[in-house]
Order: sequence, then structure tokens, then C-alpha cells
Amino acid sequence: MSEKTNELSKSSDKINHEDFIKLYELTKVQNWLEDVSIELIELWNLCEHSTERNLIYELLLNFLCLDLKKINEHCKDISKHVCNEWGLDSESTKIVALCDEKKPDGSQFFIEILKNKFEGKNNWTENNFENNSSSIGKASYKLKKDQNLILIDDFIGTGKKVNRRIEWLKSKIKENNKRNIKIFLVSLACMQGALNVIESLEIKFFAPIILKKGISDYYEGEKLKNKIQNMENLESKLHPIYKNLRLLDFNFGYGKAESLFAIEGMNTPNNVFPIFWWPLLREEKKRNTILKRIR
Repeated sequence: MSEKTNELSKSSDKINHEDFIKLYELTKVQNWLEDVSIELIELWNLCEHSTERNLIYELLLNFLCLDLKKINEHCKDISKHVCNEWGLDSESTKIVALCDEKKPDGSQFFIEILKNKFEGKNNWTENNFENNSSSIGKASYKLKKDQNLILIDDFIGTGKKVNRRIEWLKSKIKENNKRNIKIFLVSLACMQGALNVIESLEIKFFAPIILKKGISDYYEGEKLKNKIQNMENLESKLHPIYKNLRLLDFNFGYGKAESLFAIEGMNTPNNVFPIFWWPLLREEKKRNTILKRIR
């Protein structure tokens, strides 16, 4: 996080005094916005009506952007849950990043921070941790009977990836005739809407952060209808295609998850409202976004 300047950065765009004060107050609550103040003003000026600006203000007020200090605190809670609540020991347990072997992702970043929170807890070592679930599933010698597998992810949006990876792993366990292997799932954060998918997997699950949908779970009735219309108006300003991605697939976030979550310095989840990270306007003009997602 850069040094705080106690004022918004200068921008070629102009905002009125009332909006300036509102954004200034917002950055005092959401400190991470101080580093993207120019991008914030650009987003603000993309709004044509006060109702759209109010929606952006409310969404950002509820946004959860985790820094390393907060992540470390949650990781301590996770290690306690694994050892105390689940009663799992180092001799029979592997903790595995949920990603596959093709692409690095946030689960590997998360497991790297998590592992030293097990230091001093009943002989846990680096050998208890694996950096991708494919290495466990494809190398049958790594699967042992009576073993516990804790799958680790940084964020669960819809639950589709989790479901796919765990069903694949279960098939590998069955294929290799490994008996009495118990699967557990841990995520730093999870959308409330994904809990039904996780529950259907019939495994134990823990996440210190459970998140609501940014619009649908906060408003109701006519107000909900108006907020949805405002977001649709804002998304209509974005280009429908970017690097072979269709905006249609990410309306209100992938799977319409309406996520308000990011980890500082990490790739933004595609479940987040695209108004915060989609980098191209309808007129094919590049825009500076408060959140970044590489494609």
C-alpha cells in the first residue's frame, strides 16, 4: 500500500464539490481506493445519473479487499479449525491447493501463506502441503488409505470449479482403489450462493468469510429493481467483447455472483461486477479500472 496522501489524486476529469467529499469519505473507509483514486474518479464520471453514482458508492462501501495482514489473521483461524475443530493430525493429512497443473492461481498463493500457521502444531512440516490437486490425483502413490485431504482455495464464487475438481479427485481415488480417504474443503472466502453446491459434495467445509450478493442480498422490492436497472445501464457502457471474452458471460459477475471481493495485488475474481474490472468501453476505448484482471 502506498503512502497515504489524505487527498484524491488529480485527474483530467472534473467532479463537483459534493461528489469530491463523498469520494474522499469513501477512501477513508476503503483505504485501498487511495492507490486507485484516478481510476475511481474515471469510474465515477462514467455514471450519468446520481442513482448510478449512489450504487457505485454503496457497492464500494460494502466491498471487501483483503490485505496481507487480514489474510494472515484468517489463516490463523483456519489452522486452529483444522487442528482443533476437525482434529486432523500431521501424520494422516495432506493440505492441497485446489488449482490444476496448467495454470497458477490464488489457491497456491493462499496455501503458501497458510502453511507457516501450522508451525509448532504437532509436527506439521512442508511435506504436509502440495501445490496442486492434479499432482495428488495423477500420482497414485501420493494417495494413501485412511488419509485426509484438505483442498484449499482462496475464493469460491459459484462453486462450479470446486465441484469439478472434487468430483475429478473422487474418481481418481476410486480408480486407484484407495480406501477411506476423507476430503475436506477450506476457502478463505466463499459466496453464500455457492454453499448449496458445496453441501451437495457431502464433505466438511470451512471458510472464515461468507459473502452476500452485492445487490440482490442487500435490497428488495422497488429499490432492488432500480439498483438492478442502474447496474445494467452501467454495464451497457462496456464493450461486449474483450480478448474473446463475452461480457454477456460476466454480467453482474460470472454466474451472476454479484461478488464484492478481491485480494490486494491478486487477479480479481471474474465473479466480481465487471464494471470494476472490464477494461474496454463500448466505443472500443481503453479504460483505467480500480481492479485488475489479466486475461
